[in-house]
Amino acid sequence: AAGAMVLNEADAVTLAALDTFDGNITVVTGGSAEIGTINAGLGTDDVSLTVTGSVTDADDNSLITVDQLTIAATGSIGAAAGLAINTTATEYQSVTAGGSIWLNETNGVVATNVVAANGLIDLKTAGDTVLTNVVSTTDADANDVTVVASAGNITVGVVNLAGATLGDVTLTATLGSINDLTANPDVVTDIYGDVVTLTAATGVGSAADIDTAANTLDVSVTAAGAMVLNEADAVTLAA
Repeated sequence: AAGAMVLNEADAVTLAALDTFDGNITVVTGGSAEIGTINAGLGTDDVSLTVTGSVTDADDNSLITVDQLTIAATGSIGAAAGLAINTTATEYQSVTAGGSIWLNETNGVVATNVVAANGLIDLKTAGDTVLTNVVSTTDADANDVTVVASAGNITVGVVNLAGATLGDVTLTATLGSINDLTANPDVVTDIYGDVVTLTAATGVGSAADIDTAANTLDVSVTAAGAMVLNEADAVTLAA
């Protein structure tokens, strides 16, 4: 059957299993949230988590299945060392954190708005990945943005804070290409950072050139494909 779920938890909580299969899920917590299984299906239903604290997966058993995912956390989302929040989502409609963000998507995803106020962003996907707005809003050396798509292409809207010069950006399309979300001609900067590393199998900017504002560019095409870059300033072209 179909129906929504709305929960308001006063304290920290473990969300072991929340299932509607066909209905929105909304959870507000007064403390951190440990994620187990959250399933709203892949129809048109949404999951919204508003967390005072961090969103965690200490046992590496999380899975959020949803069409559109919204998370707002005052702390971090996920953690390093294989403890990212696992998702099967169509869209990250809005994923925001006070600290760092680690996400592991089982397919491709549209990252409409992924923002870390002061932390790194680490996103792994397994299909076509659209980075509409993926930004760490505090320019610091530790606040890197890393996206690895093990399959499919990466399309870039905006990655990193405008004017950022300290955090690095690394985008890897293991089997596909990396292109601008906006078709040529377009000179609006897509990627800001200190060291910008772009690695793709079948081309970087070959369909729509990548516009960068970087101190150092390290760009590789590992199979057959063109490379077209538009750098706003002086730059070091690394080997």
